[in-house]
Amino acid sequence: MFFVVLDTNALFRDPWMTRDAAPKLVDLAAAGACEIVYPQVVIDELRRQRVESARGAHEDAAASVQQMRAAGSDVTQTANDLSAAHDRIEANIDSTFHAVLARDGVHAAPVPKVPTSDLLLRDLGRRRPFLEIEQGKSKKSLGFRDVLI
Repeated sequence: MFFVVLDTNALFRDPWMTRDAAPKLVDLAAAGACEIVYPQVVIDELRRQRVESARGAHEDAAASVQQMRAAGSDVTQTANDLSAAHDRIEANIDSTFHAVLARDGVHAAPVPKVPTSDLLLRDLGRRRPFLEIEQGKSKKSLGFRDVLI
C-alpha cells in the first residue's frame, strides 16, 4: 500500500479532486490501490484560500450592487440575496471537504505534535524544507507548513 500525501500547491486549482486526472486517483484509492492523505494543514490552508476568494468576489459584487443603488435602482432584494448567499459559502466549503474525506481511501491527517524547538533547530540549520529567500532588503524564511505536511 502506498500513500499519496497531498500538498496545497498540487490542489490549489482543484482542492476537492474533481478535475483532470484527480478522479482516477480517487478511484484507485476507493479500490484499495492507495490511500489519499489530506494533511489538516493543507485542508486549513485551502479553506482559507477559498474563503478569501469568496470574500473578494462578494465584495466586488456588493460594490456593483451599490453602484446600481447609487444610480437609483431598488436593489434591496438583490443585496439581501447576495449577503445570504455569501453567508452560506463557508458552510458549503466545509461540507465539500467533509464529502471528500468521506470517500473510501481518503482521509485527513492531523497536524503533528512537533516541539517548536525541533522546528526552530531545523529552520536555523537551513535544513529542508525550510528555505531562506531574499525579499526586498531582507530575508524571509519559508517552509513552516511544508515541514508540518
